[in-house]
Amino acid sequence: MENLFNNNTTLTDAQNILEKYFQNTYENHQIVKCVPMTVFDTEHLLNLFERVSDDNIELYDRLNLAIIVAWVFALKYNISKTNFKKTFMKDISLLPQHHIRYYIDVLGSTFEEFGICTYGHNYYSPFGICAIVDIHGSL
Repeated sequence: MENLFNNNTTLTDAQNILEKYFQNTYENHQIVKCVPMTVFDTEHLLNLFERVSDDNIELYDRLNLAIIVAWVFALKYNISKTNFKKTFMKDISLLPQHHIRYYIDVLGSTFEEFGICTYGHNYYSPFGICAIVDIHGSL
């Protein structure tokens, strides 16, 4: 399998590349079947996200698909440097309520916008998002 990204790929480039894999009109995309990401691609994407400030809300909004795809493939390849689900739930609990709602809305709308399969889970709740990502990562 050929890499999607190279060492010069930015987060914005990665988002644009990933969006192309979800452009067809049908729904219920399974992320790991839709995107041919390698271990290198996943590690590269995770390294790029490590450099992003946690309070850069605009950037997270523009990189919504890349966030979910990176999370799924980190689980799939078991290369995550941290437990994303645990970190997500802990970090989100520390935010003010309006920030929590915003981040949940960004991630939830990503499932709708790109027709990603939700397996019947509520993709506008932290537990639902974690459950969906866990399922995609285990495929």
